[in-house]
Amino acid sequence: MTGQREVRQDVEDLLRALDEARQKLSDAVERLAPERFTEAGPHGRSAKQTLDRTYDELTFKYGRLIARAFEKPQQHCLPKADFGTLREAAVSLAVAHRRLVNMLHDLQAHDLERVAFDEQYGRHTLQQVMEMTAGFYHEQEREILAIVLQSGPDGD
Repeated sequence: MTGQREVRQDVEDLLRALDEARQKLSDAVERLAPERFTEAGPHGRSAKQTLDRTYDELTFKYGRLIARAFEKPQQHCLPKADFGTLREAAVSLAVAHRRLVNMLHDLQAHDLERVAFDEQYGRHTLQQVMEMTAGFYHEQEREILAIVLQSGPDGD
């Protein structure tokens, strides 16, 4: 019984880590002044470019891998991101995250070992994909925070 509880805790920990990473990115985006959306940051990319990339990676990389792990079809009708405003980016990222977690809504411990294979992204277990997604959120959060701090701690 203890083993099952530990594995179930692993599932809950992974889901929590994914949501917390998403929330930290959202918090960083909220700190960014809308007029700084297209200005280049210290990494040479603007918040727009960073958030466009974030949406695309969530949708076309991590979403694809999760779908493949569950043998579900990938949504093909979704366009690549080209956000016009910070608000549009924030809302679209929330939708992309919701799509990801909807695929995980019935996640069970044994699902963590499901394998997703994609010629472009390689072979990963679902657990690895979830961990990679959380790590990606953290990377994007750091990029946005660097832009926020470049313009002042309050986004000014």
